[in-house]
Amino acid sequence: MLRRFLLYLSTARWARALMSRFFLARRVARRFVAGESLDEALRVTRTLNADGLLVTLDYLGESVEKAEDTREVVETYTRMIQAIHAQDLDSGVSLKLTHLGLDIAEDLCVANLRHILQAAKSAGR
Repeated sequence: MLRRFLLYLSTARWARALMSRFFLARRVARRFVAGESLDEALRVTRTLNADGLLVTLDYLGESVEKAEDTREVVETYTRMIQAIHAQDLDSGVSLKLTHLGLDIAEDLCVANLRHILQAAKSAGR
């Protein structure tokens, strides 16, 4: 029950708007969330790399409801990997199989995972 409610909140625009304006929530999240856009995350990654730290980037989200919803996830991870490579950053990405469609169909998840892995292989990651 709590999981379902938290998943709902993670996709509710009103909740995101409220929390992004709430000072304490922003301050806590800033420690763990590198940014709300890929460009912000890459800037933070560059800074952390300069301090000698390795980084793992994650595209926030959870289980998707429709196969079409996985396209954006795959495209985002592909862009992320390409940008990490292009900027020569010390970073990897973390994937959630449910975000790639595992709850819909295993073969969908495997196909999406293969696409992302091919992008990583092409980038030498």
